[in-house]
Amino acid sequence: MAYTQYSATYTDGLRVDVSTSCGSNWGPTGYAKSGSNLATTGNLTTSFTPNNSGVWRRDTIFLDTALAGPSIKFRFASINGYGNNLYIDNVQVFDFGATPPTATLYSSASASTCKNDTVIFQAINPGNALATWNFGLGATPATATGPGPHAVSYFTAGAKTAILGLTNAGGTGYDTISFSVGNPVVAVFGANAGSTPQERVFVDISQGSPSQWYWNFGDGTTSTVQNPTHAFPAAGGTYTPNLCRLQQLRLGYYNTPASPSRASAWRNAVPPLGPSPPTLRRTT
Repeated sequence: MAYTQYSATYTDGLRVDVSTSCGSNWGPTGYAKSGSNLATTGNLTTSFTPNNSGVWRRDTIFLDTALAGPSIKFRFASINGYGNNLYIDNVQVFDFGATPPTATLYSSASASTCKNDTVIFQAINPGNALATWNFGLGATPATATGPGPHAVSYFTAGAKTAILGLTNAGGTGYDTISFSVGNPVVAVFGANAGSTPQERVFVDISQGSPSQWYWNFGDGTTSTVQNPTHAFPAAGGTYTPNLCRLQQLRLGYYNTPASPSRASAWRNAVPPLGPSPPTLRRTT
């Protein structure tokens, strides 16, 4: 709850009542506060809005253990004394004899999760508990209810924290997972002439700052150097060099001559990379 007085003269009150007859009759719960006992922050002569967590307070009412049955209702009675605004939120009723659920979440997030990837979240064995989710900064959707599975994507990179809450009559249990979302890797490279007609100096200009490279030069040789220099066979021919960086592949077609001359024009494509480096063709 959150409340402030207008002044010591103009103040309000709050009383919580309970009914075991579905609202036909009401009795006290023992909660009745007013004035400074009710206030959660200092007096204010303008309209009060709780705009930060410091002006909220959690109040607890211990109910009579004799209360039972399917027809229990609660009533919040505001006693107006020309004071200021009163806010009530997140009202929960717990059975302290019950045990809060144990929340356990599953997430498909991994070290290779990038922006706009789909991440799956699901509550593991939630039973009849109410499941609520907060997927963290940059998530779409940002929140959800129900055990899932929920498909979530992140439109920003960086550290993320997702929280699952499971609530039953005994309270709320939480599980949290923290992970990082990276920028997607886009493989791009160029090539310059080397010291011989068959030699090419390959230059990696990829995006996304990956840390591993895999080159297949199309002539049966490979490299894991970021910027390799490679000599193609002296016999010449058409070769298809490939650069694989995480999830993307870049192709460049080169025609290497058997005698000194310039390399032919080359073109690029970005097909998806499979579970292993592709088998590249060689045409002579």
